[in-house]
Amino acid sequence: MANTQLSGATKEENAVNDLATQLSMLEVPTEATQRQHLALCEKYRQWISAQGKELQNSTLPAAVSERRELSLLVSNEIVWRSEQWGSSYKPPLPPRSHPYFPYWLNPYVKHDANRCIWESYEELRQNDLLRPCME
Repeated sequence: MANTQLSGATKEENAVNDLATQLSMLEVPTEATQRQHLALCEKYRQWISAQGKELQNSTLPAAVSERRELSLLVSNEIVWRSEQWGSSYKPPLPPRSHPYFPYWLNPYVKHDANRCIWESYEELRQNDLLRPCME
């Protein structure tokens, strides 16, 4: 990060300036990004509301970009719902045709959705080869 120290400022003033600079670099959802997110949730409503093995025989979108979009959306929803509902939530497994089945995202890349799936399915934990990256 660039030096944000103000010449002649007190230590406290510089600390406040540093914090303001850091906060200005955070991505704050805009109304447009919120609308985009809501549109994606509507588009993939059946996918993000599913639990367990409901989607295993579903057909994935044909376009790679839509599969990527869907996988990331469902993965983020898995993390959010797992945090909200705890052990009563059974994350949805992707269709068997998904390239990363039984995960939505590459299991060699750390993502909390993969951990949530791993921890929710005893049959996965019985096969250590299916263990995703969690560190």
